[in-house]
Amino acid sequence: MNTISIIGCGWLGFDLAKELLKNSNYRVKGSTTSSNKLSVLKDNGILPFLIDTTKRISLDEILICDILIITIPPKENESYLKFLHTLSKHKHISNIKQILFISSTSIYPSIKKEFKEDEIINRNNTSKKVVYDAEQIILSINNSVILRCAGLMGYNRIAGKYFANKTITCQNERVNYIHKDDVINIIKSVIQKNIHNEIYNLCSPIHPKKAEVYLLNAKKYNFLAPIFKDNLPTKNRIINTDKVIEELGYVYKYNNPLNYD
Repeated sequence: MNTISIIGCGWLGFDLAKELLKNSNYRVKGSTTSSNKLSVLKDNGILPFLIDTTKRISLDEILICDILIITIPPKENESYLKFLHTLSKHKHISNIKQILFISSTSIYPSIKKEFKEDEIINRNNTSKKVVYDAEQIILSINNSVILRCAGLMGYNRIAGKYFANKTITCQNERVNYIHKDDVINIIKSVIQKNIHNEIYNLCSPIHPKKAEVYLLNAKKYNFLAPIFKDNLPTKNRIINTDKVIEELGYVYKYNNPLNYD
């Protein structure tokens, strides 16, 4: 039986843990920053740990595992990177067979271009320095896999709802989204195929226009449509996901954000 530890059982990590537990060969440990959620994790078969990245806390027990998955979202503070650095230097880290880090496609420069995993990125051209710094820490660990996720959507995360009845620009801009189900399925594939020392973009292969997605969802989920004022030039920044499809043989469950549930 393999022990999988998930640091960050939030919106993605909690459902990931429950999905992994469907495999009888997996034992799952999971962390939360809320003491109130410890019982929720336990009730779902997850061995719970209270880990706050802003506080000094022992990682000894949760890092005794075969596979480590880090799903905590990047935070613009010193404690986040300090936590990752502490984790990367921990005495147990070299014993872990596979480490998966949920990163973000926001690491790519904010320019009009199609981005693949071999894009040259540095601290000067990245659009989000904290994501770049976090990846550099994780890449220093052997057996690590970086999964750069586009905008995470699905279930209660509905593209456009935040902008209901608000004025926004660039209606013709192409979107880069990934459904939570596909993220979880790709993680399972990476584990099953025993992938090491790789970087993958996770993004639905089809990139409809922002207005198409937002207006469809407004009608589908009954919220006020955004008001589009297209006074800015379109800057299409496309995330290419060919590597996941070709190397993992992955078939997206949702290849088009217009079809998300």
